[in-house]
Amino acid sequence: MSGAPAAAPPENITSAVGPRWYARARVDLDDDEPFHVASAVRPPVTVPDPSTPSTRAKDRRAQLAFLDGLRGLAALYVAVGHARWLLWEGYAEGYKLHPQRYSLLGKALVFVLAAFRWGHEAVIFFFVLSGFVIHLGYATRLAEGRGARFDLWPYLKRRAKRLYPPLVVALLITFALDSLGQSRQLPTSMRATLYPLMNANIGIDHRPVTVLRNLAFIMNPVFGSDSPLWSLSYEWYFYLIYPAVYLVARRSSKAATLAMIGLSAVGNAPIWPEPLRWLCLVCQMMIVWWFGALLADRFAGRLRADYRAIAALLLAPLALAARPWGVFAHDLIFGLGFTGLLAGCFALQERGVSLAFLARLRPVGEMSYTLYVIHFPILVFMGGSLMKANHGLLPSHFGWFGAGLLFCVLVAWALHFVIERPFMSAAARNP
Repeated sequence: MSGAPAAAPPENITSAVGPRWYARARVDLDDDEPFHVASAVRPPVTVPDPSTPSTRAKDRRAQLAFLDGLRGLAALYVAVGHARWLLWEGYAEGYKLHPQRYSLLGKALVFVLAAFRWGHEAVIFFFVLSGFVIHLGYATRLAEGRGARFDLWPYLKRRAKRLYPPLVVALLITFALDSLGQSRQLPTSMRATLYPLMNANIGIDHRPVTVLRNLAFIMNPVFGSDSPLWSLSYEWYFYLIYPAVYLVARRSSKAATLAMIGLSAVGNAPIWPEPLRWLCLVCQMMIVWWFGALLADRFAGRLRADYRAIAALLLAPLALAARPWGVFAHDLIFGLGFTGLLAGCFALQERGVSLAFLARLRPVGEMSYTLYVIHFPILVFMGGSLMKANHGLLPSHFGWFGAGLLFCVLVAWALHFVIERPFMSAAARNP
Protein backbone atom coordinates (compact mmCIF):
# COMPACT_ATOMS: atom_id res chain seq x y z
CA MET A 1 0.00 0.00 0.00
CA SER A 2 1.91 -0.33 -0.42
CA GLY A 3 3.38 -0.30 -0.12
CA ALA A 4 -0.22 0.38 -2.58
CA PRO A 5 -3.46 -2.25 -2.21
CA ALA A 6 -4.09 -4.94 -5.47
CA ALA A 7 -5.85 -3.54 -8.61
CA ALA A 8 -9.41 -4.51 -9.55
CA PRO A 9 -10.43 -6.27 -12.81
CA PRO A 10 -10.94 -4.26 -16.04
CA GLU A 11 -14.10 -3.20 -17.74
CA ASN A 12 -14.22 -5.05 -21.07
CA ILE A 13 -17.16 -7.35 -20.46
CA THR A 14 -19.27 -8.51 -23.39
CA SER A 15 -23.00 -9.00 -23.04
CA ALA A 16 -25.81 -10.26 -25.22
CA VAL A 17 -28.54 -7.76 -25.99
CA GLY A 18 -32.03 -8.88 -26.90
CA PRO A 19 -35.48 -9.79 -25.55
CA ARG A 20 -35.93 -10.36 -21.85
CA TRP A 21 -35.56 -14.13 -22.21
CA TYR A 22 -32.01 -13.66 -23.35
CA ALA A 23 -29.46 -14.43 -20.66
CA ARG A 24 -26.36 -12.34 -20.22
CA ALA A 25 -23.22 -14.07 -19.04
CA ARG A 26 -20.64 -11.84 -17.42
CA VAL A 27 -17.48 -13.71 -16.56
CA ASP A 28 -14.41 -11.98 -15.27
CA LEU A 29 -11.25 -14.02 -15.10
CA ASP A 30 -8.94 -11.60 -13.38
CA ASP A 31 -7.50 -8.14 -13.31
CA ASP A 32 -6.13 -7.90 -16.81
CA GLU A 33 -7.40 -10.62 -19.09
CA PRO A 34 -11.12 -11.29 -18.75
CA PHE A 35 -12.99 -13.77 -20.83
CA HIS A 36 -15.54 -12.25 -23.20
CA VAL A 37 -18.61 -14.45 -23.03
CA ALA A 38 -22.00 -13.63 -24.53
CA SER A 39 -24.78 -16.12 -24.67
CA ALA A 40 -28.46 -16.10 -25.59
CA VAL A 41 -30.28 -19.05 -24.09
CA ARG A 42 -34.02 -19.73 -24.00
CA PRO A 43 -35.38 -21.31 -20.84
CA PRO A 44 -35.32 -23.91 -19.51
CA VAL A 45 -31.67 -23.42 -18.61
CA THR A 46 -29.62 -26.57 -18.78
CA VAL A 47 -26.95 -27.55 -16.28
CA PRO A 48 -23.75 -25.75 -17.34
CA ASP A 49 -20.94 -27.81 -18.75
CA PRO A 50 -18.06 -27.64 -16.23
CA SER A 51 -15.54 -27.90 -19.05
CA THR A 52 -16.56 -24.66 -20.79
CA PRO A 53 -14.49 -21.48 -20.36
CA SER A 54 -17.56 -19.70 -18.97
CA THR A 55 -18.10 -22.23 -16.20
CA ARG A 56 -14.42 -22.52 -15.38
CA ALA A 57 -14.12 -18.74 -15.11
CA LYS A 58 -17.15 -18.56 -12.79
CA ASP A 59 -15.62 -21.26 -10.61
CA ARG A 60 -12.34 -19.38 -10.50
CA ARG A 61 -14.11 -16.17 -9.59
CA ALA A 62 -15.87 -17.91 -6.70
CA GLN A 63 -12.56 -19.37 -5.51
CA LEU A 64 -10.90 -15.95 -5.58
CA ALA A 65 -13.69 -13.99 -3.87
CA PHE A 66 -11.92 -14.18 -0.51
CA LEU A 67 -8.98 -12.14 -1.84
CA ASP A 68 -11.02 -8.92 -1.73
CA GLY A 69 -11.71 -9.57 1.93
CA LEU A 70 -8.03 -10.10 2.70
CA ARG A 71 -7.12 -6.94 0.83
CA GLY A 72 -9.67 -4.95 2.80
CA LEU A 73 -8.46 -6.38 6.11
CA ALA A 74 -4.87 -5.47 5.24
CA ALA A 75 -5.85 -1.86 4.48
CA LEU A 76 -7.82 -1.66 7.73
CA TYR A 77 -4.85 -3.12 9.59
CA VAL A 78 -2.61 -0.33 8.30
CA ALA A 79 -5.16 2.35 9.18
CA VAL A 80 -5.67 0.96 12.69
CA GLY A 81 -1.93 0.97 13.29
CA HIS A 82 -1.59 4.56 12.17
CA ALA A 83 -4.60 5.71 14.22
CA ARG A 84 -3.08 4.04 17.26
CA TRP A 85 0.18 5.89 16.66
CA LEU A 86 -1.22 9.35 15.85
CA LEU A 87 -4.27 9.58 18.15
CA TRP A 88 -3.09 7.88 21.35
CA GLU A 89 -0.20 8.74 23.67
CA GLY A 90 1.60 5.46 23.08
CA TYR A 91 3.07 2.80 25.32
CA ALA A 92 6.53 4.06 26.27
CA GLU A 93 5.63 7.77 26.29
CA GLY A 94 2.31 7.28 28.06
CA TYR A 95 0.88 4.04 29.40
CA LYS A 96 4.15 2.82 30.89
CA LEU A 97 4.50 6.09 32.86
CA HIS A 98 0.99 6.05 34.37
CA PRO A 99 -0.84 2.71 33.94
CA GLN A 100 -3.10 3.63 36.86
CA ARG A 101 -4.97 6.05 34.57
CA TYR A 102 -6.28 3.17 32.48
CA SER A 103 -9.36 1.12 33.15
CA LEU A 104 -9.30 -2.64 32.76
CA LEU A 105 -10.72 -2.28 29.25
CA GLY A 106 -8.14 0.40 28.45
CA LYS A 107 -5.31 -1.85 29.59
CA ALA A 108 -6.65 -4.67 27.46
CA LEU A 109 -6.77 -2.37 24.42
CA VAL A 110 -3.16 -1.29 25.03
CA PHE A 111 -1.98 -4.85 24.53
CA VAL A 112 -4.49 -5.87 21.84
CA LEU A 113 -3.63 -2.86 19.67
CA ALA A 114 0.07 -3.59 20.06
CA ALA A 115 -0.56 -6.27 17.42
CA PHE A 116 -1.09 -3.49 14.86
CA ARG A 117 2.52 -2.31 14.82
CA TRP A 118 3.36 -4.17 11.62
CA GLY A 119 1.95 -1.82 9.02
CA HIS A 120 5.03 -2.04 6.81
CA GLU A 121 4.69 -5.81 6.69
CA ALA A 122 1.02 -5.48 5.70
CA VAL A 123 2.19 -3.56 2.62
CA ILE A 124 4.37 -6.55 1.69
CA PHE A 125 1.15 -8.56 1.60
CA PHE A 126 -0.25 -6.05 -0.92
CA PHE A 127 2.79 -6.66 -3.15
CA VAL A 128 2.34 -10.45 -3.09
CA LEU A 129 -1.40 -10.14 -3.75
CA SER A 130 -0.80 -7.70 -6.60
CA GLY A 131 1.64 -10.09 -8.28
CA PHE A 132 -0.94 -12.87 -8.06
CA VAL A 133 -3.82 -10.81 -9.46
CA ILE A 134 -1.90 -9.14 -12.28
CA HIS A 135 -0.28 -12.33 -13.56
CA LEU A 136 -3.25 -14.66 -13.15
CA GLY A 137 -5.05 -13.76 -16.38
CA TYR A 138 -1.96 -14.23 -18.50
CA ALA A 139 -1.01 -17.43 -16.67
CA THR A 140 -4.49 -18.83 -17.30
CA ARG A 141 -4.34 -18.01 -21.01
CA LEU A 142 -0.97 -19.75 -21.28
CA ALA A 143 -2.16 -22.79 -19.32
CA GLU A 144 -5.18 -23.15 -21.59
CA GLY A 145 -3.14 -22.69 -24.78
CA ARG A 146 -4.99 -19.55 -25.82
CA GLY A 147 -1.94 -17.62 -26.97
CA ALA A 148 0.65 -15.43 -25.32
CA ARG A 149 -0.07 -12.01 -26.77
CA PHE A 150 0.49 -9.06 -24.43
CA ASP A 151 -1.43 -5.87 -25.24
CA LEU A 152 0.88 -3.34 -23.63
CA TRP A 153 -1.06 -0.13 -24.15
CA PRO A 154 -4.44 -1.39 -22.82
CA TYR A 155 -2.58 -2.94 -19.89
CA LEU A 156 -0.91 0.38 -19.00
CA LYS A 157 -4.17 2.29 -19.39
CA ARG A 158 -5.91 -0.06 -16.96
CA ARG A 159 -3.14 0.33 -14.42
CA ALA A 160 -3.14 4.12 -14.72
CA LYS A 161 -6.94 4.35 -14.46
CA ARG A 162 -6.80 2.27 -11.32
CA LEU A 163 -4.01 4.16 -9.53
CA TYR A 164 -4.28 7.79 -10.57
CA PRO A 165 -7.78 8.96 -9.46
CA PRO A 166 -7.32 8.06 -5.76
CA LEU A 167 -3.72 9.31 -5.85
CA VAL A 168 -4.70 12.74 -7.19
CA VAL A 169 -7.47 13.09 -4.60
CA ALA A 170 -5.06 12.01 -1.85
CA LEU A 171 -2.58 14.70 -2.90
CA LEU A 172 -5.33 17.33 -2.83
CA ILE A 173 -6.51 16.23 0.63
CA THR A 174 -2.94 16.24 1.88
CA PHE A 175 -2.29 19.74 0.57
CA ALA A 176 -5.52 21.08 2.06
CA LEU A 177 -5.08 19.56 5.51
CA ASP A 178 -1.34 20.23 5.73
CA SER A 179 -1.88 23.86 4.73
CA LEU A 180 -4.66 24.27 7.29
CA GLY A 181 -2.48 22.61 9.90
CA GLN A 182 0.42 24.93 9.20
CA SER A 183 -1.83 27.98 9.32
CA ARG A 184 -3.03 26.82 12.75
CA GLN A 185 0.54 25.90 13.74
CA LEU A 186 -0.38 22.35 14.65
CA PRO A 187 2.62 20.44 16.06
CA THR A 188 2.32 17.63 13.51
CA SER A 189 2.26 20.07 10.60
CA MET A 190 5.34 21.91 11.91
CA ARG A 191 7.35 18.82 12.89
CA ALA A 192 7.37 20.18 16.42
CA THR A 193 5.66 17.47 18.46
CA LEU A 194 6.85 16.03 21.77
CA TYR A 195 7.18 12.66 20.02
CA PRO A 196 10.53 12.33 18.17
CA LEU A 197 9.37 9.41 16.00
CA MET A 198 6.53 11.51 14.60
CA ASN A 199 8.84 14.41 13.84
CA ALA A 200 11.11 12.06 11.91
CA ASN A 201 8.37 10.36 9.89
CA ILE A 202 5.77 13.00 9.05
CA GLY A 203 6.75 14.86 5.90
CA ILE A 204 6.37 18.58 5.19
CA ASP A 205 7.62 18.74 1.59
CA HIS A 206 5.03 20.59 -0.52
CA ARG A 207 7.21 21.74 -3.39
CA PRO A 208 5.72 21.60 -6.91
CA VAL A 209 8.58 19.36 -8.02
CA THR A 210 7.58 16.87 -5.33
CA VAL A 211 4.03 16.83 -6.70
CA LEU A 212 5.36 16.10 -10.18
CA ARG A 213 7.65 13.36 -8.90
CA ASN A 214 4.81 11.76 -6.98
CA LEU A 215 2.59 11.88 -10.08
CA ALA A 216 5.39 9.99 -11.82
CA PHE A 217 5.30 7.53 -8.90
CA ILE A 218 8.71 8.59 -7.62
CA MET A 219 7.83 8.86 -3.95
CA ASN A 220 11.17 10.00 -2.64
CA PRO A 221 10.13 12.11 -0.85
CA VAL A 222 6.37 11.72 -0.59
CA PHE A 223 4.24 14.83 -0.88
CA GLY A 224 3.47 16.41 2.47
CA SER A 225 2.31 14.25 5.34
CA ASP A 226 0.95 11.32 3.28
CA SER A 227 3.72 8.90 4.20
CA PRO A 228 1.99 5.67 3.02
CA LEU A 229 2.33 6.83 -0.59
CA TRP A 230 5.85 5.38 -0.54
CA SER A 231 4.52 1.97 -1.60
CA LEU A 232 2.96 3.29 -4.83
CA SER A 233 6.42 3.85 -6.23
CA TYR A 234 7.04 0.11 -5.96
CA GLU A 235 3.64 -0.88 -7.28
CA TRP A 236 3.76 1.27 -10.41
CA TYR A 237 7.25 0.23 -11.41
CA PHE A 238 6.44 -3.40 -10.75
CA TYR A 239 3.70 -2.90 -13.33
CA LEU A 240 6.18 -1.40 -15.80
CA ILE A 241 8.72 -4.18 -15.34
CA TYR A 242 6.18 -7.00 -15.59
CA PRO A 243 5.64 -6.96 -19.39
CA ALA A 244 9.34 -7.66 -19.93
CA VAL A 245 9.25 -10.44 -17.34
CA TYR A 246 6.19 -11.91 -19.03
CA LEU A 247 8.12 -12.35 -22.27
CA VAL A 248 10.32 -14.79 -20.36
CA ALA A 249 7.56 -16.26 -18.17
CA ARG A 250 5.40 -17.27 -21.13
CA ARG A 251 8.10 -19.77 -22.05
CA SER A 252 9.31 -20.74 -18.59
CA SER A 253 8.27 -19.70 -15.10
CA LYS A 254 11.60 -20.98 -13.81
CA ALA A 255 13.56 -18.80 -16.21
CA ALA A 256 11.49 -15.78 -15.20
CA THR A 257 12.16 -16.56 -11.54
CA LEU A 258 15.90 -16.68 -12.21
CA ALA A 259 15.58 -13.32 -13.95
CA MET A 260 13.81 -11.91 -10.87
CA ILE A 261 16.56 -13.23 -8.62
CA GLY A 262 19.10 -11.55 -10.89
CA LEU A 263 17.18 -8.27 -10.80
CA SER A 264 17.08 -8.43 -7.02
CA ALA A 265 20.83 -9.02 -6.92
CA VAL A 266 21.36 -5.95 -9.11
CA GLY A 267 19.16 -3.96 -6.74
CA ASN A 268 21.30 -5.05 -3.81
CA ALA A 269 24.58 -4.23 -5.56
CA PRO A 270 26.46 -1.16 -4.23
CA ILE A 271 26.34 0.63 -7.58
CA TRP A 272 23.35 2.94 -7.22
CA PRO A 273 23.74 6.71 -6.91
CA GLU A 274 21.54 8.35 -4.29
CA PRO A 275 19.13 9.96 -6.81
CA LEU A 276 18.27 6.47 -8.07
CA ARG A 277 17.93 4.92 -4.64
CA TRP A 278 14.17 4.53 -5.17
CA LEU A 279 14.75 2.45 -8.33
CA CYS A 280 17.32 0.34 -6.52
CA LEU A 281 14.68 -0.57 -3.93
CA VAL A 282 12.13 -1.39 -6.65
CA CYS A 283 14.60 -3.83 -8.22
CA GLN A 284 15.25 -5.43 -4.86
CA MET A 285 11.58 -5.94 -4.05
CA MET A 286 10.31 -7.13 -7.45
CA ILE A 287 11.07 -10.70 -6.37
CA VAL A 288 8.48 -10.39 -3.58
CA TRP A 289 5.85 -9.29 -6.12
CA TRP A 290 6.90 -12.24 -8.26
CA PHE A 291 6.12 -14.68 -5.42
CA GLY A 292 2.46 -13.83 -5.99
CA ALA A 293 2.89 -14.36 -9.75
CA LEU A 294 4.33 -17.83 -9.14
CA LEU A 295 1.34 -18.68 -7.00
CA ALA A 296 -0.86 -17.53 -9.90
CA ASP A 297 1.02 -19.97 -12.15
CA ARG A 298 0.21 -22.71 -9.66
CA PHE A 299 -3.45 -21.68 -9.52
CA ALA A 300 -3.67 -21.65 -13.32
CA GLY A 301 -2.05 -25.07 -13.56
CA ARG A 302 1.26 -24.01 -15.14
CA LEU A 303 3.20 -25.18 -12.08
CA ARG A 304 2.73 -28.41 -10.17
CA ALA A 305 3.03 -28.10 -6.43
CA ASP A 306 0.94 -29.07 -3.43
CA TYR A 307 -0.71 -26.03 -1.86
CA ARG A 308 -0.03 -27.55 1.54
CA ALA A 309 3.69 -27.59 0.86
CA ILE A 310 3.65 -23.96 -0.26
CA ALA A 311 1.57 -23.07 2.80
CA ALA A 312 4.50 -24.17 4.96
CA LEU A 313 6.13 -20.88 3.92
CA LEU A 314 3.72 -19.28 6.38
CA LEU A 315 6.25 -20.27 9.02
CA ALA A 316 9.04 -18.29 7.34
CA PRO A 317 8.62 -15.17 9.53
CA LEU A 318 9.56 -17.29 12.53
CA ALA A 319 13.13 -17.03 11.22
CA LEU A 320 13.06 -13.37 12.26
CA ALA A 321 13.01 -14.47 15.89
CA ALA A 322 16.21 -16.49 15.47
CA ARG A 323 18.56 -13.66 14.48
CA PRO A 324 18.54 -10.05 13.30
CA TRP A 325 18.05 -9.50 9.56
CA GLY A 326 18.50 -6.55 7.25
CA VAL A 327 15.51 -4.68 5.83
CA PHE A 328 15.54 -6.49 2.49
CA ALA A 329 15.84 -9.95 4.08
CA HIS A 330 13.08 -9.02 6.52
CA ASP A 331 10.73 -8.05 3.68
CA LEU A 332 11.72 -11.10 1.64
CA ILE A 333 10.90 -13.43 4.53
CA PHE A 334 7.53 -11.79 5.07
CA GLY A 335 6.86 -12.07 1.33
CA LEU A 336 7.41 -15.81 1.58
CA GLY A 337 5.16 -15.94 4.61
CA PHE A 338 2.30 -14.13 2.88
CA THR A 339 2.70 -16.41 -0.16
CA GLY A 340 2.26 -19.29 2.26
CA LEU A 341 -0.83 -17.61 3.71
CA LEU A 342 -2.53 -17.39 0.30
CA ALA A 343 -1.52 -20.95 -0.56
CA GLY A 344 -2.96 -22.06 2.77
CA CYS A 345 -6.28 -20.48 1.83
CA PHE A 346 -6.31 -22.36 -1.47
CA ALA A 347 -5.41 -25.57 0.36
CA LEU A 348 -8.37 -25.08 2.68
CA GLN A 349 -10.65 -24.59 -0.31
CA GLU A 350 -9.37 -27.83 -1.83
CA ARG A 351 -10.40 -29.59 1.39
CA GLY A 352 -13.89 -28.11 1.13
CA VAL A 353 -13.45 -25.36 3.73
CA SER A 354 -15.52 -22.30 2.88
CA LEU A 355 -13.91 -18.85 2.99
CA ALA A 356 -17.22 -17.10 2.48
CA PHE A 357 -16.70 -15.04 5.64
CA LEU A 358 -13.79 -13.33 3.87
CA ALA A 359 -15.72 -12.94 0.63
CA ARG A 360 -18.42 -11.07 2.56
CA LEU A 361 -15.81 -8.39 3.31
CA ARG A 362 -15.70 -7.51 -0.38
CA PRO A 363 -17.06 -3.94 0.20
CA VAL A 364 -14.07 -3.23 2.43
CA GLY A 365 -11.75 -4.56 -0.26
CA GLU A 366 -13.37 -2.35 -2.89
CA MET A 367 -12.52 0.81 -0.96
CA SER A 368 -9.17 -0.44 0.36
CA TYR A 369 -6.97 1.58 -2.00
CA THR A 370 -8.85 4.80 -1.27
CA LEU A 371 -8.61 4.16 2.47
CA TYR A 372 -4.91 3.45 2.18
CA VAL A 373 -4.01 6.68 0.37
CA ILE A 374 -6.25 9.16 2.23
CA HIS A 375 -6.23 8.10 5.89
CA PHE A 376 -2.80 9.29 6.98
CA PRO A 377 -3.06 13.08 6.36
CA ILE A 378 -6.48 13.04 8.06
CA LEU A 379 -5.03 11.32 11.13
CA VAL A 380 -2.02 13.66 11.14
CA PHE A 381 -4.33 16.69 11.19
CA MET A 382 -6.49 15.19 13.93
CA GLY A 383 -3.46 14.23 16.01
CA GLY A 384 -2.01 17.74 15.70
CA SER A 385 -5.32 19.27 16.76
CA LEU A 386 -5.47 17.03 19.84
CA MET A 387 -1.91 17.94 20.79
CA LYS A 388 -2.55 21.66 20.46
CA ALA A 389 -5.62 21.39 22.69
CA ASN A 390 -3.77 19.35 25.34
CA HIS A 391 -0.42 21.10 25.86
CA GLY A 392 1.30 19.00 23.17
CA LEU A 393 0.16 15.64 24.54
CA LEU A 394 -2.00 12.96 22.97
CA PRO A 395 -4.91 11.48 24.97
CA SER A 396 -4.47 8.56 27.34
CA HIS A 397 -7.75 6.97 26.26
CA PHE A 398 -8.84 5.36 22.99
CA GLY A 399 -11.92 7.47 22.27
CA TRP A 400 -10.24 9.64 19.67
CA PHE A 401 -8.52 6.60 18.20
CA GLY A 402 -11.92 5.03 17.51
CA ALA A 403 -13.46 8.26 16.26
CA GLY A 404 -10.57 9.03 13.92
CA LEU A 405 -10.50 5.53 12.48
CA LEU A 406 -14.25 5.54 11.90
CA PHE A 407 -14.08 8.94 10.23
CA CYS A 408 -11.34 7.78 7.84
CA VAL A 409 -13.32 4.67 6.91
CA LEU A 410 -16.48 6.69 6.25
CA VAL A 411 -14.61 9.24 4.11
CA ALA A 412 -12.93 6.46 2.14
CA TRP A 413 -16.24 4.66 1.67
CA ALA A 414 -17.90 7.81 0.31
CA LEU A 415 -14.98 8.75 -1.93
CA HIS A 416 -14.50 5.31 -3.41
CA PHE A 417 -17.83 5.60 -5.22
CA VAL A 418 -16.31 8.50 -7.17
CA ILE A 419 -12.59 7.77 -7.46
CA GLU A 420 -12.30 3.99 -7.27
CA ARG A 421 -15.51 2.10 -8.03
CA PRO A 422 -16.12 3.71 -11.48
CA PHE A 423 -12.78 2.32 -12.65
CA MET A 424 -13.51 -1.25 -11.62
CA SER A 425 -14.90 -3.73 -14.08
CA ALA A 426 -18.65 -4.27 -14.32
CA ALA A 427 -18.17 -7.73 -12.83
CA ALA A 428 -16.31 -6.28 -9.86
CA ARG A 429 -19.05 -3.73 -9.22
CA ASN A 430 -21.89 -6.24 -9.54
CA PRO A 431 -20.82 -9.58 -8.10
